[in-house]
Amino acid sequence: QWNVFFQIDILQCIAFGWIYILVIRFIFKKDQIFFWAIFISILFFFIISIFLWKQTFQINFFTSFLNGQNSLFPIFPWIDFLLIGGFIGAIFIKIKKYNQPFKEKQLFKTLFSIGFIFIVIFYFFSFIPLSLPWRVNPFYFLIQIGMILLFLSITWFYEQKYGLKNKILFLA
Repeated sequence: QWNVFFQIDILQCIAFGWIYILVIRFIFKKDQIFFWAIFISILFFFIISIFLWKQTFQINFFTSFLNGQNSLFPIFPWIDFLLIGGFIGAIFIKIKKYNQPFKEKQLFKTLFSIGFIFIVIFYFFSFIPLSLPWRVNPFYFLIQIGMILLFLSITWFYEQKYGLKNKILFLA
């Protein structure tokens, strides 16, 4: 019965992620160092997730918080989605700040390419059986990030070509 009490929800995962990003930003004031710190954090959380999901901790809170045996959205690996969004958002804001439309277009071309490559990697390696749960499977992560990057790029290119004429889209 206490397992329900110790479950981690998506909101706690998001809150932890935002606090983590704010602490990283507070520690690293320079943009370049901040970008690298977030990038290394993404890789760290991605790699450590595979190992943490094989562990069982004595305290249910840690098990729910770290590897999701009792929760749908544990910190590992779900924080990576927030960190990738923060990483791309920080780069986008820096480009917009200095009004560099060529770099902005190049960013979204690169994101489109990375998304496409992730989906192709998922397709070719999805036939390899892994003994990991699907939620921490690296190939599942690649397909999710790949689809997000493709959708983000396509919507940016659509907005560049057609603009936001629809008021509902503009409000979103």
